Formats: sequence, C-alpha cells, structure tokens
Amino acid sequence: MSTQSLDYAAIIADLEAKKAAIEGTIASLRSAMAMGTLGAFNVGDVPMSGGSTTSPSIYGNEVPAGAFLGKSIPEAARIYLEIVKKKQTSREIAEALQKGGMESSSGNFIGIVHAVLDRARKGTNASIVKLGTQWGLAGWYPKGILNNAASVPSKKPKKKGKKATKASKPAAPLALPAPTALVESAEPKERAIDRALQYLQAKPLAEHSLADVARFLQMGEKGARLTLGKIVKAGDARMTAPGMYTVEPSVLAALKAVS
Repeated sequence: MSTQSLDYAAIIADLEAKKAAIEGTIASLRSAMAMGTLGAFNVGDVPMSGGSTTSPSIYGNEVPAGAFLGKSIPEAARIYLEIVKKKQTSREIAEALQKGGMESSSGNFIGIVHAVLDRARKGTNASIVKLGTQWGLAGWYPKGILNNAASVPSKKPKKKGKKATKASKPAAPLALPAPTALVESAEPKERAIDRALQYLQAKPLAEHSLADVARFLQMGEKGARLTLGKIVKAGDARMTAPGMYTVEPSVLAALKAVS
C-alpha cells in the first residue's frame, strides 16, 4: 500500500502567509496607538487573519484611495460621514466618493448622489438623514431633531415681491405678473437640472412628456426643453420620441443597484 508524501513546501508557504498577516495586524495596531486613534477602532475593524482592512478613521479624517471601490452610494456616503464626523452637502459627498475610487460616466454625478441619498433616507431605519441642505448620520442626533427634520417639507421658499409704493399721482394700472420665461431665468440652472433629474428618476421606467416636466419645474416648455437637453447631453436621460424623455439605462441600472 503506497503512501503519499506531504508537500512541506506548500505547508511552509501557508504558514509564512499567515505569519505575514499577523505581523501586518500588529503593525496596524502599533500605528494606531502611536497616533492616539486606537479608541476609534471597532471589533470588526481589526483583521484577525489573512486581511489588511484597517478602519478609515486612522487616516486623520482623510479618505484613503480606493476606500469606496465596490461600495454602493448610500454605503460609501455613510462610511465617509463616519470619517469626517460632520454634516456634508451632496456636492461634498460626491467629490469624496470619486476621490475614494468610485467611478461614474455621468456628467451630473452630484445629482445622482443627491437623488440616491434622498431615496435612501426615506427607507425603514435609514442611517442617513437630511438636515436642510446637508446630510448626516441618524446616530448623531436625538429622536426629536430627526422627527423635526423628517417633517420639514422640501418645498423651496417663495420669493417675496416688491411692495408697490404710493404715488402722489393717480394710481397707475397694476403691473401684470412677470412672464414665465423671466421667472425661470431667476432660478439657478444647476438647481433646475437637479430637480428635473429627480423628477425623471422618481419613475425611472416611465416616459415623461415635456409638458409634465415643465409643469413640475414651474417654467415654460422652452426652458424645460433646454434643461432636459442638458441632462440628455450629460448622459443621464434620453429622448425616446419628440417631446418624450426617460432615464438613461446606465443610470437606471445604478438606481436599481442601490434600491
């Protein structure tokens, strides 16, 4: 009866790999102790074998390169907020996610991040909350503040018109309201684009008419067509027929991935 000899070279290589992993863990802990950040570690942050996953908190509130590879937008945003430990705007979060390795071919990545986080905060037991124009973590605030933040409507304040001054001469006829085209020019273009993109992404599988988008943006169809044209040019939406628009398939796939 023949016996198979042991592959001692393979056994030694396996033991050396485990030894290197343990030494790497020890080096990470020593580095954390030297920087005084060991208390920021969670149990799951310390690799017990064969890994090198160190908590991002030891990097002095800086986003490590590649920290968000393979992460969804809500998950990466939560990790980033835990690193900086303060509220951030959609723009700041989007820039940090791209700095941490998250890639996007969209020309309006900020709008996508805003829309995805807005959907995520409405979920059950959401960890991300919105306070005004900034995002934070639910664990930072008491329930009273979170309830107030959830009850605040997202409507934008109405602009107050100038009061008519009294004239000594007979009162002139009342001025007619400004045309829609003049009203929409006062609204920043970037804000109109974000609102239009959110409207399309609210029902990403549906086709939306130019008239419906214009009604939602409270502007004329000419202004709405220009806004939608910029979204189409950025690659976030496409025109399925004259005057009909829907979400670009690549953006739709990204939304499904985080839903």
